[in-house]
Amino acid sequence: MPSVVQAIAAVMADLPAIGKGDKSPEGYSYRGIEAITKHLQPLLAKHGVVIVPSATLGSVQQSPEMKPGWQDVYLNVAWKIYGPDGEFIEAHTCGIGRDRADKGVNKAQTQAYKYLLLHMLSIADKADDTDGSTYDDHRQAAPRRGAMPKLAPPDDDVHTDPNLLTHNQLKRIVIGMKELGLIEKQQVLTYVAATVGRQVDSRNQLTPAEAGKLIDQIENDLRSEMGS
Repeated sequence: MPSVVQAIAAVMADLPAIGKGDKSPEGYSYRGIEAITKHLQPLLAKHGVVIVPSATLGSVQQSPEMKPGWQDVYLNVAWKIYGPDGEFIEAHTCGIGRDRADKGVNKAQTQAYKYLLLHMLSIADKADDTDGSTYDDHRQAAPRRGAMPKLAPPDDDVHTDPNLLTHNQLKRIVIGMKELGLIEKQQVLTYVAATVGRQVDSRNQLTPAEAGKLIDQIENDLRSEMGS
């Protein structure tokens, strides 16, 4: 009987590339959770893989720069991924759900599930790998309320030491965290740990490669918030 890792690998082998077929109100393309699960559900059943969540509420906060009534719900989700032999592996992701009614928790868990699947299964889009957007696009786009913020461009990043983060990397992380509403230190550290796969006490402990991964995740989550 296949192990859980072998079963996940079999799912990955059968899973097709999934394009960004959904459109946000702003006009950019993104990959919705339904587009993923439509292809994934029969493959999970075929290979005997079961995914079980366990969510913990982090906090509920007033959404920054939004009208009263809008809230951001922060969830930490632990996942057990079972294989056909009954063994499991564990994973952890975070989710943020913005809503003005009662759907914040649902949005947060959906976001956490989406990024579990994207990362665990290395889901790709043959057309592109930038979520329909590049740094050049952000610099050329006209500013508009509710649009994704322009983070500092990478062109003028200068690495004087390959083991240290550059000024622009630090700046882009700080701005991005604020735009996601991650203000409290513990929220930031939880988000960072879930993204880079290890606990750190400050962003200065990140390697340049980890900083790059964190910046990519921040920008993906900002685009996801705009499209939710």
